[in-house]
Amino acid sequence: ALRELQTALAARDQTAVRDAMVNIETSAKHLSSNLSYYGAVQRRVTEASAAAESTSVRLKTQLVRLEEADAVQAITDLQQATFQQQT
Repeated sequence: ALRELQTALAARDQTAVRDAMVNIETSAKHLSSNLSYYGAVQRRVTEASAAAESTSVRLKTQLVRLEEADAVQAITDLQQATFQQQT
């Protein structure tokens, strides 16, 4: 479209200049539409990534709590078994 405009301007062809300008406007609208679409896609990917990171942190925290709880339970069980053997 830009080459068409360049050629039309060089030839001083008003009709060709108008046609080239219409093509440029159509191209600009198309690009703007695609930019909006890909911006929305990028936003969704960013949100999904943040949600995945949040879920990962939450699950790791839960795992640590479960592992700590198992260690506490194991110590308690050992102490009870030791106490029962002594009595």
